[in-house]
Order: sequence, then structure tokens, then C-alpha cells
Amino acid sequence: MTEVANPPVRRRRVAPVTITKSVDFTDDQLAQRDPVPHSLEEAPDLSDTIQAVDPKHIEKEYLERLKMDNDPVTIVIAKGNEQKPALTVPVWVNGIGAEVLKDGKWVQLGWLPVDIAVTTKRKFVEALARAKPVNVDNEVIGGMNPLGDMPKNQITHTARALNQFSVLEDRNHKGGEWLRRLMAER
Repeated sequence: MTEVANPPVRRRRVAPVTITKSVDFTDDQLAQRDPVPHSLEEAPDLSDTIQAVDPKHIEKEYLERLKMDNDPVTIVIAKGNEQKPALTVPVWVNGIGAEVLKDGKWVQLGWLPVDIAVTTKRKFVEALARAKPVNVDNEVIGGMNPLGDMPKNQITHTARALNQFSVLEDRNHKGGEWLRRLMAER
């Protein structure tokens, strides 16, 4: 049997991109949740999770957001530090695979290449930025003394970026603030 199950694939390298100024998206810039004190004696306070919205602004803001979501943004996804890092990253938003700009036309791929500069729509960059696995740790405070106070749990959430990337070009003047706000979300 001389056939190879997975024949080697040659990957075409694109000429290097000269970067004058870029914005990197790394783990140390991610906003982390505050530890949540939790007790068996009282329910947690969730009052800060509900926000009231003025109905007269919803339509205008929504339409502006939709327009901004389709702006082109040039990014490069950093190669992972695994032994055999992935060459592509699957990205989907509302059932639509990642779209890239090729020869002036949007082409749907469903994935974005790693370590190659690519222009995609802002909504796919947002999906990359929001892909943050969260580790949850629990610390028990207090003992299990039957005559003393009930133990309390201190729950700590730690987020990390699933895919680190750099923004090479974003022509929207609100793009930098958008990315900073996105990274600060918990």
C-alpha cells in the first residue's frame, strides 16, 4: 500500500506585509470579572446585569451598528503556540461563514487563515474577539464547623483570548474605540 492517507500540502506564502501601526489583541488586555462572593444564606445580587434602553434610540443605533458591522477590517491572526498549530480558524456569525475581500469582492470561506494578513468584515473580527474561554475557580472561605458560621464560596472567573490577533487597518474612525470597548467587556 503506497498511498498516503494525508498527502503533504504546500501552503502558498503571501509576501510579508509592512506594518506601520497595529493594535494587538492579547490576553493581558482582556477585562476580567470581579470575584463573586457567594453564600448559602443569601441570593447573589444581579441588579447590575439589567440595563434600561430608551426605545426612541434603538432603531437609529441598530442601523448604525449594522452598517459598522460590515466595515472591512484588515487583521492577522497569530499562530498558536501548540506543537502543530492550526492553519485556519473557523468563524461564523448568525449562520454565515467568515467572508474575506478578494479581488474587490466578498468571498465566503467560513474560516480565516492564520499568520496571513486578511481583510474581513468587522462582525467576524468581533466573533474572534468574543471567543474567550473562561476558567472558573472556587475558594471555600470558612470551615465546616457544625457550631460555627456556614462556609462561603469565592468564585473567580479568568478569561483568556482563544485566538490572538492584530488589527492592521481599520478605516472607521470609531474602530479603535470599538475594539477597546469590546476587549473591556466581561
